[in-house]
Amino acid sequence: MFSRVTTAAFAAGLLVQPLAAEPPAPTVTKYRVTISAHSVVDLSAFGGGSQETTNIISGFFTITTADTTGGRTLHAVLDSMRLDSVSIGRDVMQSMADSAKGAAWHGLVTANGNVQNLTAVTANAGARQFEGVLAAFYPRGAQGRKTGQTWTDTLSYTSTSEQGTTTITSITTYTAAGEATQGGVKALKITSTGTSTTTGMLNQPGGEAQLDGTGTTVGTWYLTRDGLYLGGQNDGNNDMTVTMPTAPMPIAVKARTTVTVAKL
Repeated sequence: MFSRVTTAAFAAGLLVQPLAAEPPAPTVTKYRVTISAHSVVDLSAFGGGSQETTNIISGFFTITTADTTGGRTLHAVLDSMRLDSVSIGRDVMQSMADSAKGAAWHGLVTANGNVQNLTAVTANAGARQFEGVLAAFYPRGAQGRKTGQTWTDTLSYTSTSEQGTTTITSITTYTAAGEATQGGVKALKITSTGTSTTTGMLNQPGGEAQLDGTGTTVGTWYLTRDGLYLGGQNDGNNDMTVTMPTAPMPIAVKARTTVTVAKL
């Protein structure tokens, strides 16, 4: 009886199989990331004075996200890298910049906006300068926040390359400061302050060098109510020491870095 009723219902058009819902299309967004890095290295351990350098580089990224279990997949591609200003070693840095084109990273953006499991698919030394920015690309924990809310996040990220391994642990307090306009688009302005510690081993001609440091950060981020990141700026100051087998004492390094992200 059931088969007859079912067959008749289909024939009469009374039973219609639901169509499978189409998954949301991936979101593709282009950004410019500019890193301005100024450092002062105390070379008194070698009988010298201080060496100051200022390098400004820009990376142009295509970032694609798509729905998945636990959030959204992240695929970041460095379309090109530009040297805006270089104090020393321009030829070497230009070669790295030219070779950086096409570098890519995979990761996961959780429901609250945190980047997790960031992995370089292909990236040379030039491209890896942007890796720490990508690891904390979005304001962490900011999705769904309302004006006046404050929250704290801890991030520990390790970057490994042929130059060595560096781990940065940051503790950041965010505040949803209020409504603002960024690039002509209404957004939630988020401010942040934080502290960081850095440890690492660097490969040097005379042997491995130990890197240790502490720092502070101040940031501003802009996020639309539907979760689109419009960009922002983060300023960091770090005091570091480099201990080398060939140096009679640790080398002090003061670094000031400004990272600016702009949606294109």
